[in-house]
Amino acid sequence: MQKITSIDDRSINNNKERCRDFSPNHDLGKGFVERYKASAPFHLFYTGFEPSQDANDRSLAINLGDLIHVVMGTIEHSLHVTYSCSVDWLISMYKGAHQNTRMTIIAQKFETCNSRIIPKNVNIYHISMPGRYSSAHAKFSIFIYSSGKMRIIVTSANFQESDWLKFANGVWVSPLLPRLPPHASKMDDESRTNFKSNLLAFLKEYGKYVENMGVNSRNPSNYALSIGTTSDRQKLTSSLSSTPSTIYILGCYSPSSCVPNGANPKEEKQS
Repeated sequence: MQKITSIDDRSINNNKERCRDFSPNHDLGKGFVERYKASAPFHLFYTGFEPSQDANDRSLAINLGDLIHVVMGTIEHSLHVTYSCSVDWLISMYKGAHQNTRMTIIAQKFETCNSRIIPKNVNIYHISMPGRYSSAHAKFSIFIYSSGKMRIIVTSANFQESDWLKFANGVWVSPLLPRLPPHASKMDDESRTNFKSNLLAFLKEYGKYVENMGVNSRNPSNYALSIGTTSDRQKLTSSLSSTPSTIYILGCYSPSSCVPNGANPKEEKQS
């Protein structure tokens, strides 16, 4: 896995034709706290709603700005794992949400409009996949708040503007997860569906790049995390839970394939 130090790096597509000014929207997030409470017990939302749609239809609408707005809490550290990421857009969303967050982005494809140095609070890692049709399609986020609590987001949307504004994607938002007591094991408070152990096993494959993310937080109950796997765009092999409330993350066809030549990211040396 390669760390990117500037966004004119060869791993990033500078798409000038799609460039525009991503103006921060300070209104996003203000009404989301109540909508989140009303969405219990599933907390499942959808992107791609038009502002003109009926208010009732918009009760489950969501934008990334809703999730990261300061009214939801001050985010100290965030992790975004995705297939494709618009760097300028994601950074502008955090600015509009009044968040000065230490951010880690892991993706296979990047897009930017401006060639400039990446902000010091942002770490970007490029996933190099073997094979012509291999894709790293995991899409999720982890937020660590100043309160010490954590939240997990699982979505079918890439971290780019069009996926959140123009297309219908599902977004599952976990409850706020408090830290376990200092004497507790990291596997304490596991749910009957093994959500926590599955998530930790997935994160472990990214090694030092996601170190300490989610280790000491409680687990959202009654949800199962299944890692779908694919080696190409036609063939899907997955390990699916039999429980009805399953959240799916589509990812690499084997964990070690998320880094160059199948190397373990925990052992890889930075050049």
